[in-house]
Amino acid sequence: MALDDVRLRRDFPPLQRVFDDRPPLVYFDSACMSLKPRPVIDAVVEYYEQQGACGGRSVHRLATEVSLRVDRARGALAEFIGASRPEECVILRNSTEALNVVAHGIGLKRGDAVLVSDREHNSNLVPWMVMAQAVGSKVRVVPSEPDGTFSTDRLQEALAPGDVRVVSFVHTTNVDGYTNPIREIAEIAHDRGAKVVVDGAQSTPHMPVDVRALGVDFFALSVHKMLGPTAVGVLWGEWDQLMALAPYNVGGSTVASVRYEGVEMLPAPARFEAGLQDYAGIYGAEAAVKYLRPLGMDEVHAHDARINELASRAVSDIPGLRILGPADVRLRGGILTFVVEGVGIHDLALTLDEMGNVAVRSGMHCSHAWFHARGLEGAVRASFYLYNTPADVESFSGTLHEAVAVLRGTAC
Repeated sequence: MALDDVRLRRDFPPLQRVFDDRPPLVYFDSACMSLKPRPVIDAVVEYYEQQGACGGRSVHRLATEVSLRVDRARGALAEFIGASRPEECVILRNSTEALNVVAHGIGLKRGDAVLVSDREHNSNLVPWMVMAQAVGSKVRVVPSEPDGTFSTDRLQEALAPGDVRVVSFVHTTNVDGYTNPIREIAEIAHDRGAKVVVDGAQSTPHMPVDVRALGVDFFALSVHKMLGPTAVGVLWGEWDQLMALAPYNVGGSTVASVRYEGVEMLPAPARFEAGLQDYAGIYGAEAAVKYLRPLGMDEVHAHDARINELASRAVSDIPGLRILGPADVRLRGGILTFVVEGVGIHDLALTLDEMGNVAVRSGMHCSHAWFHARGLEGAVRASFYLYNTPADVESFSGTLHEAVAVLRGTAC
């Protein structure tokens, strides 16, 4: 059954705002940050109004309520991604922190190689580059096929030297929405003895994710892209894999006992969750999962793809417009990234906002290396989610046609 996007929109306060001198909001920037539905907002408010205490420390009633809610949220997140048990889910600030925990804790040594794809977000490229500078490991880039799809042959070629310790790939890229065949990648990498790390920030909000079925070692996600609050993310790993990682950020909450003679660390996940948690955000994360699950992630994915197909078709007649990524829209999920010849990307994004209240993103989308390698200064990205409708596409397309004409000086 298709999603009722019109009904869902009522749950998102920014989409209900009335602008005195502007059209209704068209929010096409969900790949950066999703909007938050009312149940998530209510959950965050509930923490501050009803408890407001610190979990995991004090034994009074308010603190106990918070601790129980954190446990419940961890369980909900674990179930959402197919983890075997809640303890496999480390609650951090975002996927960036999660990937740093792995990069710094996996024990790279001089001469070890890390494979990444050619369109990684900085969050899954920079930590490995920093480790290379620190310990003398290497980062090797696996190029895509000319049409932007994954190449098994190129992965095999990159693995051939026998020095690869880690294969760290994005699941769904934020550049153009292409989804890598992670299960296949994991099987090939494991055959060569490499660990597999996955950046799932863009996939988890938009499709079914089962980390065990994917066959990977570590998986990172950010809740702010899946209807939840900011500053909450998850690092998943099987418990023994997590226990093999050296803790990256330590202090309060990570230790069982400390003496001047030494430290006894707590087991996972606590050993990675230093300091006070964002308890309100964790309440909201549970609410986000509870909101998404009944919708069906297959339906969410199908909806995003339908909106992308409508949008791609609607803008295809603009002279000089070039869509980045695979030509087949079905391979681009819920992301439409494009450039228009002779039109500045930031000028275009600003004009869309000013003329039609259309929110998109312009720039290199934290994937600098990909754009630099292709001689591009960036692109405009329209990204879609479950609250977007065909009416949004009509507003976007009409405004884009008009904005391009204005910026080219050809408007009537």
